[in-house]
Amino acid sequence: MIGSAPSSAPLAGLDRESSVAAPSGRGCSFERLLKRADFVAAQRGRRFSTPLMTVQGLARSQGLDQPARLGLTVTRKVGTATERNRIKRRLRAALRLCARDAKQGVDYVIVARRDLLAAPFTAIVTDIENAMSRLGDKPTAKPTPTPDRPR
Repeated sequence: MIGSAPSSAPLAGLDRESSVAAPSGRGCSFERLLKRADFVAAQRGRRFSTPLMTVQGLARSQGLDQPARLGLTVTRKVGTATERNRIKRRLRAALRLCARDAKQGVDYVIVARRDLLAAPFTAIVTDIENAMSRLGDKPTAKPTPTPDRPR
């Protein structure tokens, strides 16, 4: 067909539902945490801390065959809006490289520290890989204290 506009070749063969799931379309095997309740629930799980960040992990009770979900927390204590956005961009880029290490059915929350802003990118990737491998073993919730069992 001469003179006709080419069809959307990059999206050929994709239906609307598959193009909406952007993380899996970019080759990542995780989804985003969006609800505050999910972030709060991940606090009950296991933690892995480094000078750059703290990673919290909690296995979901249902949905063990679903992809991992990841959330970022960068508070105002870390810096100005520009610095926080730069930190989030660096974390997202590192997470794309570390997505294969994320265990299915686990919610991960990364709490960034200010040192992440000036850290080498390889150190960020290494910290995330180490955290996901450590938290992937048993990311279950801590037992809640009872009156007969003190903290």
